[in-house]
Amino acid sequence: MVVIKRFGSILIAFVMVFSLSFSTLGSSAIASDKEDFLVLFKEKTDKDVIQSLDGDIVQEYSESPILKVSIPVNKVDDLKRDSRILSIERDKQVEISGQFLDWGITTTKAQEAWQSNFNGKGIKVAVLDTGIEKHEDLVTAGGASFIEGTGFNQDENGHGTHVAGIIGAKRNTIGGTGAAYGSSIYSVKVMGKDGTGYLSQVLEGIDWSIRNKMDIVNMSFTFEVGSPVLEYYVKEAFNRGILLVGAAGNHGNLNGYDKDKVEFPAKYSSVIAVAATDVENKRLSLSGTGPELEVSAPGVNVESTFLNNSYATYTGTSMAAPYVSANLALYKQAYPLATNQEIRELVQRRAIDLGSKGKDSQYGYGLVQAVSNSNRAVLPKRIAGKDRFEVAVNISKRGWANRADTVILANYLAFADALTSGPMAYKLNAPILLTHSDHITDATLREIERLSPGKVVLVGGTGSISAGIETELKNLGINEVQRLGGNDRFEVSYNIAKQMGETDTAMIANGLKFPDALAIAPYAAYNGNPILLTKTDELPPKTAASLIEKKIQKTIVVGGEGSVSQSVADVLPTVTRIGGKDRYEVAANIIRQLKLPTNRAYIATGSTFGDALTGSVIAAREKAPLILTRSTVLPEPTQKIIAEKSINNISVLGGTGSVSSSLFNY
Repeated sequence: MVVIKRFGSILIAFVMVFSLSFSTLGSSAIASDKEDFLVLFKEKTDKDVIQSLDGDIVQEYSESPILKVSIPVNKVDDLKRDSRILSIERDKQVEISGQFLDWGITTTKAQEAWQSNFNGKGIKVAVLDTGIEKHEDLVTAGGASFIEGTGFNQDENGHGTHVAGIIGAKRNTIGGTGAAYGSSIYSVKVMGKDGTGYLSQVLEGIDWSIRNKMDIVNMSFTFEVGSPVLEYYVKEAFNRGILLVGAAGNHGNLNGYDKDKVEFPAKYSSVIAVAATDVENKRLSLSGTGPELEVSAPGVNVESTFLNNSYATYTGTSMAAPYVSANLALYKQAYPLATNQEIRELVQRRAIDLGSKGKDSQYGYGLVQAVSNSNRAVLPKRIAGKDRFEVAVNISKRGWANRADTVILANYLAFADALTSGPMAYKLNAPILLTHSDHITDATLREIERLSPGKVVLVGGTGSISAGIETELKNLGINEVQRLGGNDRFEVSYNIAKQMGETDTAMIANGLKFPDALAIAPYAAYNGNPILLTKTDELPPKTAASLIEKKIQKTIVVGGEGSVSQSVADVLPTVTRIGGKDRYEVAANIIRQLKLPTNRAYIATGSTFGDALTGSVIAAREKAPLILTRSTVLPEPTQKIIAEKSINNISVLGGTGSVSSSLFNY
């Protein structure tokens, strides 16, 4: 069944191809010579072939080549031999006696996770759907309804209840068991009885999920067209650490060669796009295809909770998505300190490759597999490379596994231009890559091609990044190349600040030294604050202008009076100074004075700027502070802050030449 409703220029479609198993059988099912079957045709249905075998049409599905038929059992083999038919199977009756395990539980190895005590306990999963009906096999931890006149614990449609059961049906003596039966399920109702809703209601649901600190958001619905506001919201949710899962949609074709069938929001890079597979690990013929596909999951004849304390069997990518959400909950429990991006990478690496070797447009990385003690990988603790260009590329791969809409490109030597670009990169959800002034390295070029951005922002004038590079990027097919330059580093920081949103706070750092500005970059980024540069004893005119234009009310001066004099501080709005005897103590004091979370931290050399610059965006996305060190010796201020805050989860930015393995044995 496909229910589509058009609201202005936005089309929201709640798509599901399903076969319901009813608790009572019709007269055709009890006739001695006929039984009910579900027939899947390769292209379009043909009623004549059914009627020619003395069969009856029981039910049609308008958007799929499926018929429910009643046919003599002795004619089934004749039907199977028909070249127009892809599959035929009996309709099934569901009983509420005893507990069953859906075939997807076995296929995804969920039981192995359970045996390792991973069941999703403590993980909050928001199901954005038609609500979740009260059911003896389901417990909802809470939720919200954005459909007028109905509560989040009401489901007049059944789809949301079915999805919720795949994730979190209880492990008891009745019904089925959800793959993450220990997780906390929240019902966020954004669609009504007919399976439709407004885009604004979906946005409210995502907003609620952010405010209520959900770990995972399941979205088993599709839009046929994109939306800038939807893209913004899912990107914002991902940047806040949430894992978002979307159904790829059921508008694919039989051969799967069409590579632009993934629908929205799954099509966005911040959402995990999920394809549907059957019990033989073959793609559902209607499952959407395209390069955005990330993983596949069981989505054919999936049995789960339904209305009136019953159970039903549905088919579609709507059913595959919650299998992925459930597995993400298992991974989140197994890796409590991992970031959402690290969880995505773990799921990708663990997936069973299907279809063409490697990631493809029909199955993504392959069939999702649960985590267990036997396959639990060790998270990488160092992002390295043979040089700063490669380190930047590997940071980009770590933070942007699929693609990025925008890429920031900075000169690897011109720290002054690049110094303030971290907050802008975070705002644009863009990796920072490095280049020579007159040519792009092969590693950087390959990464830009992999990311396939629509826009590249060049930081600095033509003296930092030549016009030839701008031409080279346009020849790659980049739609937009923007340059943020200026007569000097102060004007560059001014122009970067203009790209930021409204805020009443700015960071002030010395523009002739790089460590202080880099150490504050993650904090500035996730708070939406620009970093403005100054001279030690003089506030440059462009910096003063930026403070006025952006109506800055508060400033955080980073560095002691040797970096930013008191005479400069005196002309700034409401000042908080974070100082220290050297760059290492300033970085440590940033953590202390701003009371930053320290369950995770990044460390980089304080001697050069490249690794810390490119890593500042990923640190910001994880709300992790940036600590500085010498290459072979851990400075005393750094030692103290690590001990004082019990920081035991530290990732290194750069190779062993930048931060020796004698400091961190990885």
